Amino acid sequence: SGLMIVPLTKEAHEIFSDMFKEKTIQKTYIAVALGQPEKEGVIDFPIGRHNTVRNKMTHRLDGRASKTRYKVKQYFADHSVVEAYPETGRTHQIRVHLATLGHPLVSDKLYGKNSHLIRRHALHASEIMFDFKNKSYHFKAPLPADFKKLINHLEKTSSI
Repeated sequence: SGLMIVPLTKEAHEIFSDMFKEKTIQKTYIAVALGQPEKEGVIDFPIGRHNTVRNKMTHRLDGRASKTRYKVKQYFADHSVVEAYPETGRTHQIRVHLATLGHPLVSDKLYGKNSHLIRRHALHASEIMFDFKNKSYHFKAPLPADFKKLINHLEKTSSI
């Protein structure tokens, strides 16, 4: 869920593609992960296609460079709310990075396991910032209802 950029013209597509390549677009994601990762960190390892599961990505030495900074915003007994800031834009990057650390997203059927707490993997594109034609843009998307319900449930049932 959350924000995304959808260019409506070929010219706009080229401009925004270049902005992503040049890393001039900053994105923030909110995730709910299993377990308790370090309070903050940088996950920096290459990602490539899985050898046997074609729709899955994995940590591969011959993969493409990928880097995600993160901060834990809230700890629960068995879960954490994590703010992630991808510095590259690989397919499933945040999902792969957190799963490889041993902290897959809640209800991520591909990189973790299904959960009765939410019907989709718990990842939300919450903010995007960039400069375009000498003007700064900053967009925010509030957490959707199912995401809020998940966090409220964790707050009520698993305090530390």
